[in-house]
Amino acid sequence: MTTMNTVVRCVLALFVFSTISYSTTEAKGQVLKLKLKDVMDVVEEKGRFTYLPKRSVLHIPKGMEAKFHKSKGSKYLRFDDFYKKNQLCIHKFEVSKSEIEGESKISEERLDRLRKIGKIIIAVNNGQPTSIISKKIKIDLTDIRK
Repeated sequence: MTTMNTVVRCVLALFVFSTISYSTTEAKGQVLKLKLKDVMDVVEEKGRFTYLPKRSVLHIPKGMEAKFHKSKGSKYLRFDDFYKKNQLCIHKFEVSKSEIEGESKISEERLDRLRKIGKIIIAVNNGQPTSIISKKIKIDLTDIRK
């Protein structure tokens, strides 16, 4: 396990059961309080769930919107383990750093082809879910951020 993965997992563990507070110089020293649901989406299947960064889910097929919640008593799994158990309904869409930041364009044709396979499409970088920072890509979601 790399140091970066360890750091990411520790930060995620802090997200899971607490409210996140951090200060920003842009807000003139004002402390921003964020809840987990403000920065992460939840996807659940068969009593198991995982967290995904906001804007990492690129497509949700009709009928799968109900998977984006967390039921009481469901068990948390790391994304890798969750994906192994749910490969039939999730597709990993590998994106580069330049695509994440909007410096190069994500292929809309490829995304359109993938949307037709009927799976949830999740943007990943090096196999791990990542947010798409660029607003240039159209993310067609049912509002899962309720």
